[in-house]
Amino acid sequence: MALMEEQLVDEKLSSLVANDFAGYHFPVNADAPIIEVAFINKPDPNINPQGSKGLGEVGIIGTAAAIANAIYNATGKRLRDLPITPDKMKRKDFLRSGLIAAGMGAFPKIADASQKPSKKSLRFAFISDIHIKRGAAPEAGMAKALQHINQLKPKVDFIINGGDAIMDALAASKENAQDQWDLFHQIMQRENTLPIYSCIGNHDIYGWFQKNPEKTDPAYGKDWAIRELKMSNRFYRFNRAANSQKFPTTS
Repeated sequence: MALMEEQLVDEKLSSLVANDFAGYHFPVNADAPIIEVAFINKPDPNINPQGSKGLGEVGIIGTAAAIANAIYNATGKRLRDLPITPDKMKRKDFLRSGLIAAGMGAFPKIADASQKPSKKSLRFAFISDIHIKRGAAPEAGMAKALQHINQLKPKVDFIINGGDAIMDALAASKENAQDQWDLFHQIMQRENTLPIYSCIGNHDIYGWFQKNPEKTDPAYGKDWAIRELKMSNRFYRFNRAANSQKFPTTS
């Protein structure tokens, strides 16, 4: 993800260029370093009754940031767009860093980043798994993320929310779920000025994990989340100005 993986869109067809493993560049075993795994026995009762936490998503959160910091430490160049490739650095900076010998296998090409694209690029920010709930840390974290997105230069055109906006509605009471949604909207209204297009995450869905759910309740299932996220439907698409890009979404 940090050095190789990139999802490109054909500007004319508005379709993904690398839509299978034959064309999508990702690291294989020969590219991966030796990884030391440490299990931390610290249950989190706020996630589920067992206190168990995921292994997949949590483990990769800091990896790209650590690699970006290492490159900054070696070159003085701060890169924030993934994947990090030499074409995003000035050639002289890359040569000066001495990374070519060590990183040639990871970096597929070297190019001059001084050439700017002739067309306006469509820029958007992707957020996901906010899991907002009452508390100083989660509220400050969501606010800080939105502040950063809204201050990006060049400015992004819109935000895509990948789901799991609230902490959990699956087994929550209706009052608790509504409180989570109210908090989500309060922070969004205060910190965000950009258009946002949302998908539903499983934790946004009300009632599925309740012992005796009222399935006839209009709030049950995905309908409540659709209303809170202001989605026109579970399946919808929208167009944006740059090259008339079309984005289908499903939830």
